[in-house]
Amino acid sequence: MKQVKGYSIKSTPTKPKQAGDEPPLPPASAVIFGEVADFIPHTGNMVLLDRIIACDAYGLTAELRVRDDGLLGNADLVPAWAGMEYMAQTIAAYSGVMAVQTRQGIRQGYLLGTRRYCSNVAAFSVGAVLTVKISKLCQEDSLGVFDCRIQGEGVEVRANLNVYLPPLKQAEQN
Repeated sequence: MKQVKGYSIKSTPTKPKQAGDEPPLPPASAVIFGEVADFIPHTGNMVLLDRIIACDAYGLTAELRVRDDGLLGNADLVPAWAGMEYMAQTIAAYSGVMAVQTRQGIRQGYLLGTRRYCSNVAAFSVGAVLTVKISKLCQEDSLGVFDCRIQGEGVEVRANLNVYLPPLKQAEQN
């Protein structure tokens, strides 16, 4: 297993290397997830996800425990609109895993907007464990649309998020 900045990539048997050949890229499922912060451009208290549960070419599932640090709510509740940030960070983690899989750097993306943000709760209870699942609906060049869901005990949230990930050269200049 190859260790690279907080994550591991399972070794897979490959055909004999020929001159000029690049080693094959591991599938997303071969990435063993370490710290979420290794896959997103956020740091410190802004890393809201606790762990990545699963990832494939079409989406990612993450988990978090709602915190009482006052960043997005108070000691008892975090408003349900904070779910958009949970969803956006899950998309960022997906993008980060895909970047690691293709040996690119982690890039900062942008949330352009949301459609149909529907929540059955007005707020999340501090301490609640939430599962965030994102699925890529479409991606064209640097624009993407993701179906996003948050589930927990008594919690059902759904939205489509539109995101922008600058091309690699443009992202390196920022």
